[in-house]
Amino acid sequence: MYSVFTILAALSAAHAAPVSTPFAGSSISDSWIAKLDPSATAADLQNAIASLGVDPTHTYNFGDFVGFSFKAKSEPSVLRSKVPAIVQMEPDQVVAINSPVTQRYPPYGLARISHRTRGASTYDYDSSAGTGTFAYVIDTVRYTYSILHTPS
Repeated sequence: MYSVFTILAALSAAHAAPVSTPFAGSSISDSWIAKLDPSATAADLQNAIASLGVDPTHTYNFGDFVGFSFKAKSEPSVLRSKVPAIVQMEPDQVVAINSPVTQRYPPYGLARISHRTRGASTYDYDSSAGTGTFAYVIDTVRYTYSILHTPS
């Protein structure tokens, strides 16, 4: 029997797993992403951008990820040394999930979960179809849980 703590630990590990992979040689020319220390605040983010003197193309401040993307002509290691709050800097890359598959005339409700607009008649999903995925369902009303797993 699994304890709630075991299930929550497994959920944390699953949440940390990457869901996409970069394509080989798919770096975006002269574009970089700088990640700041997870304890950095929005003010730290603005200070880092100002001290580097770059114009950010995007800023990120969600969960433990605080950072920004910017354009630079070469490896910006000199820029990184200027701001101790930067813990990681890497080239911006194109990433994608596995190949999408389209199912025509799916069972009721499936088309709606893969499209934002109403009236869709296809169900679009990843070609792996959840292979190797774990789903944890905890029913707090009945104090039961289920672990669903699709084989790899």
